[in-house]
Parts: sequence; C-alpha cells; structure tokens
Amino acid sequence: MSFDVECPRMIRHLVDDLSDTPTYSDDRLTELTILAAQMVNSEVVLPISYSFDLDNLTFTPDPTNNPRDEALINLIVLKAACIIDQSEARKAAGQGIAIQDNRSSIDLRARAGNRLALIKEGWCKSYAQAKFEYQSGMGAMSGHAILSPFRVNTVTNSLTDRFR
Repeated sequence: MSFDVECPRMIRHLVDDLSDTPTYSDDRLTELTILAAQMVNSEVVLPISYSFDLDNLTFTPDPTNNPRDEALINLIVLKAACIIDQSEARKAAGQGIAIQDNRSSIDLRARAGNRLALIKEGWCKSYAQAKFEYQSGMGAMSGHAILSPFRVNTVTNSLTDRFR
C-alpha cells in the first residue's frame, strides 16, 4: 500500500470520518498528508531526505514502502489529525453564538470551548508527545537506558592514579 492510500485511511479513523458520506474527500486527505509530512519534516530531523509536491500529490520516497518508516508515518498521521482538530475548533469558534428570546435561549458558545479543550488533550497533544519521543530517541522507544557494568578508559585511570 502507498502513503496516499494508507495515511488517509488512518487519518479517517482518528478523526472519525468513516460514514457513508465522509466529510473529507480522499484527495483532500492525501493533500493533508503531504502538508503534514512537510510540516513534520521541518520540525523533526529525519534520517532520510524527503521531497514533497503538493501540486502533483507526490511524496518521495514513500515511507510506507521498504524500508517502512513506522515512526514517520505515525507522526504524519497525528499531525494531520491535529490540523483537522484545529480547523474544526476555528469553525466551532465562529459558530459560537448565544440567542435569548423571552424564556427560551440557545447558547452554542460552549461548543467552541469544548473544541479548544479537545485540542489541548486531543491529537495535538498526542502529536507533541510522539514528536518529543521521536526527537529524544530518533524513533527509538524513549525511557530506556543501558544498565550494565562499564569499563573506564585505562589511560584515564593511570593518569588519575599519578595525581592522587
């Protein structure tokens, strides 16, 4: 499977756009995948040099092919979901109105606040955590250490013995 099939499918699952009439078209999600990849590339030092072409919807080399780069794929998908969350929060903020007529009232301002809370605890936070883990371990699992005996350089030991 290539990135333009796999990544949009993963994004759909994260943002729950799985209905028979999805909110986002496949082309739009492919474009978002390339945009997110370009942003991840500017934020993280990647071991491979990638090139992005938003006009032709190409991304080379494809991270879903051999060698498969799971960490980069996950970062791209999380960044894309974060971008969608931010976009939805902007829309919700624009629709945050309050109407009152005699005894009845409609207040949609909380909807925007809920979206902002979702950004703080949602995909943007997940992306920030994944990016931190990637940067601190270059894609390796963070929080691991080598716990074994080690040997100090004998030249250093002999020099320190002389000055004691």
